[in-house]
Amino acid sequence: MIFQYLIFCLLGFTVINSQIILFRTVYYPATSTLVSFPSKQLTGTLSSFIGQLTALTLIDLSRNSLSGAIPTEIGNIKGLRKINILRNQFSSEIPSELGKLTALTEILLHQNKLAGPIPTEIGNLKNITLLSFGDNQLSKLPNEIGSLTILTELTIGSNGL
Repeated sequence: MIFQYLIFCLLGFTVINSQIILFRTVYYPATSTLVSFPSKQLTGTLSSFIGQLTALTLIDLSRNSLSGAIPTEIGNIKGLRKINILRNQFSSEIPSELGKLTALTEILLHQNKLAGPIPTEIGNLKNITLLSFGDNQLSKLPNEIGSLTILTELTIGSNGL
C-alpha cells in the first residue's frame, strides 16, 4: 500500500494491474533521500510534488513508461546527486532548472522523447561526471558543456545535433 501512495506522490497517477490508482492527498516524508523504482512498469507523469522532496540525493525511475515533461520543480532539490530517468517516454525540453542542481554528478536522460536545445545552464554543473542525452530529439549542444572540466562521459548520439 505504501508503494502505491509513493507512486502517486511522484506521478500523480499510475496504472497497476490495469487499474488506475488516483489519490488527492498523500503524505510522503520530506526527509527521504532516495526514490528508486527502476523497471517497475510505471506509467503516468512525474508530478511537480517531486520538488518538495528536498532531501533527495538520488532519483532512479529508469526503464519505465513515464511520459510528459520533467517538472521544473526538480530544481528545488539542491542536494540531488544523480538523476536517472533513462528509457522512458519523457517529452518536452530538458528543464533549465537542472542547472541549479550543482551537487549533481550524473544525469541519465537517454532514450526518451526530449526535444529542443540542451539548456546552457548545464554549464553550471561543475561536479558533473556523466551526461547521457543520447537517443532523444535534442537540437543543440551548448558551448557551456566545454566548461565542465571533470566530465568524463558525454553521450549525445542519435539526436538532431
